[in-house]
This record gives sequence, structure tokens and C-alpha cells, in this order.
Amino acid sequence: MPSRRRCSSGPSASAKPDTATSKKQKKTGEVLVKEVILGNMAMTPAHGANYPVELVGKDVEKLYVCEFCFKYTDDVAKIVGHSRFCEPAHGGAIAGTLEYTIDERYSIYKVDGETDNLFCTNMCLFAKLFMADKSIYYEVKGFVFYTLVETMAGTPPLRRVLGFFSKEKMSWDDYNLACILVFPPFQRGGLGRKLIAYSYRLSKYEAKVGSPEKPISALGLIGYTRYWASILAGVVLCPHASIADSPLSIADISRMTMILPDDITATLKKMDAIEKDADGNFTLDAAKVQQYVSENRVRVSQYIERDGEIWYQ
Repeated sequence: MPSRRRCSSGPSASAKPDTATSKKQKKTGEVLVKEVILGNMAMTPAHGANYPVELVGKDVEKLYVCEFCFKYTDDVAKIVGHSRFCEPAHGGAIAGTLEYTIDERYSIYKVDGETDNLFCTNMCLFAKLFMADKSIYYEVKGFVFYTLVETMAGTPPLRRVLGFFSKEKMSWDDYNLACILVFPPFQRGGLGRKLIAYSYRLSKYEAKVGSPEKPISALGLIGYTRYWASILAGVVLCPHASIADSPLSIADISRMTMILPDDITATLKKMDAIEKDADGNFTLDAAKVQQYVSENRVRVSQYIERDGEIWYQ
């Protein structure tokens, strides 16, 4: 049972962690959490945390996190008490506004880091437990967060966040995504693809070709390369009638998918499906695309037509 030190269900936006004392803490300035309980799901953190020491201590055996609002405590009695009054846990509204409905189960909500500062801070603190390069968790006002929300059956239906991506309100490099995470209990179910796909849908809404913030982590690059390969395979192997009889250029594919030309080129090179001729023009090899798809079990995207636009998903 955790110690009964003074504790809070969440920090203020200005809370700062104390200097750590263990060897790992001295190196990183992070609190060590041995186990985190999200709702009724237990996980072992992959990285140190930046929760305020004055609220949870320096070494935490168990950290309890509300799966609906991400408020936290190291005291099981306090999380039980919190759950009785947490509005989203009883069918109340969750943070943000509904932005896009994927299907009956999943939807995307838009959460402003300034308007819902405490929610975003707590969500980012939780995410830091599983992201080595997550560095923004207190200064979230300059970001918008797009949360992947699951609507669970029941009366009233409950909604919880399964993952998110963040986007700078002002990106001089036109990045369409700053960081992305599907929480560990919900990984390997194709949910990361849904988030990535929506980031490119935003790019289409904004009429700006987009790309994730660089450099991409090794794990992130794997996910993105698989997504890009899936979309490009759809364009090349299942072309819409409007492009079926015309040679495709990198610029054409970029306009259709909103993927940055450099990302398209890098992915096609990885697929060994692009060659440059003596005049510097690129030639796509559909057979190599098909081979890559088959060998790597890549899903070939399909196009949809909506509001007069073609979109591969």
C-alpha cells in the first residue's frame, strides 16, 4: 500500500518537479515510478516521470491515474475517492470538442492546451512514462492536442482517451504533428494509423502539405514508413480513374495525399520502387511496390470520394 503523504489528483500548471536524488534521478531529474495503474490496467513505465515530487514523492511504488481525466495520486484511497466525483467517469463531457467521427466506436477530439491546460498537462505527464523524447508537459499552451476517444457501450456511454497527437499552434516548418502516442494497453490495434491519418486530413483542410516533426524517433519512423507505404501502394496499385491513365509524379502524389515530397521519395526508395533517369526524372515501378507490399504485409489503402475530393485511407 502506498504511503499516505500529502497528495493531489493533479498539479497546477506551474508545478515543478524537485531535484532527484537517486543515480538515475540525478542524471535525468525525473521521478521513478515502478508501476502505473491506469483505471484497472497495470503497466510498467518505460521511462522516468516528471510528476511533482511534493505530490507523489521521489520513488513511487504505484501511481494511480484516472483513465478519464489523467489526474493522479500515489494513494489508492484518493483515486477511489476521485472516481466517485470525476464527471467523465460517469458519462459527463470529456475535455475538448468533437472534431471528427471515425466510426461508432472511435472519434477524434480537439483539445486546446491553453483552454484545457490541466487535462493536457496531466495527459502529457502520463505520456512521458512511455516516451523517451517527450519534453513538453507543463508548457502546453502553445499546442493543440487531438485525442483518439473510444465510446464504450453503456447507459450513459463512457468515453476515454486511448492516445493522442499534439500539434504546435504555430509551426514555422509546417509540421502537422509534434508527437504521437497510443497508450500501451491499446497498442498494436491500428489506432496509431488512425491518428496519423487524421494529421494528414488536417493538412488537407489547411491546404498545406504536412510532415511529422523531425527528427522522428526510430520507433516513430517505423510506424510512419508503414503508413506512407500503405498510402503510396494505394495510389500506385489502386489508382482513381482520374489518374489511372496518366504517369504519376512525386508532386502529383503529394497533392493527392498531402505527404511531403521528401517523405514520399524516401519511402519509395525504401520500397526500391523508384528510379531516376538521365534527365533527373523519377520513374515509379509498380511491380516493386507490389513486391514490397506482399513481402512486408503492408495494407494497400483504398480511396474514398467525399465532397468532390479523393482521399486514400
